[in-house]
Parts: sequence; C-alpha cells; structure tokens
Amino acid sequence: MTEPRQPPRRVVVTGPRTRSARPHRAARIGRDDKATLDEVSLRALIRSQLRAAIAVCLAVLPLGLLPLLFALVPASRSAELFGVRVPWLVLGGGVYPVLLLIGWLYVRGAERIERDYQDFVEDHST
Repeated sequence: MTEPRQPPRRVVVTGPRTRSARPHRAARIGRDDKATLDEVSLRALIRSQLRAAIAVCLAVLPLGLLPLLFALVPASRSAELFGVRVPWLVLGGGVYPVLLLIGWLYVRGAERIERDYQDFVEDHST
C-alpha cells in the first residue's frame, strides 16, 4: 500500500546577496554552471514573488481610495441603502469580503510559485 504524498516542507528563501557582498567578476569566472543556475532560479523566484506582491498592492489600492471618494463626492455621503448610509455599508462590510478574496488568491499564487520553484530545483539537482 502506498502512503499519501506529504506536502513539501516550506522553506524560507532569502534574497540574493547585496551588491557589496557579491564576489568580484574575476572570482565568478571559476564558478560551475550549477551555481549560476541556482542564482538565476533564485532571482526568478524573487521576481515572481515581487510581481505577486505588486499585484496585491494594485488590487488593494482602489479600496484604500474609497474614503477619499466619499469625502470628495458629497452625494455619495448622503446616499442610503436599506436605511444605512452607503459609506458605512461599503467601508464597514463590503470591503472585507474583497480583502479576504485578494488574500486567498495571493496565498494560492505564492504557494504555486514556491511549488514551481521547488519542482525546478528538484529536477535540476541531479
């Protein structure tokens, strides 16, 4: 009987060394191809994570601008729905499901990025 496959253990990946800590170009010439592949794949992982984080920031930005909209458009402050003012409905309850959805999508995407990176490293480790 086969055991169910355990999900891979999460590993903390830190950024590449800073420019000041990088070895000089002459020292890099002697590196083997695997070290170069590791650096390239790590940079690709970090770029993917950065793109996901920027996408979340861009998705949340309109929600952050809603109070400004309500402040600049007086008609929106006095509008009512079900006897409650629209700004209270939107900011008090409508924003949270959107934030939960964005967070859920981000976590799924981040896990996919990590899984793809781990699969890539496992495929090229031999």
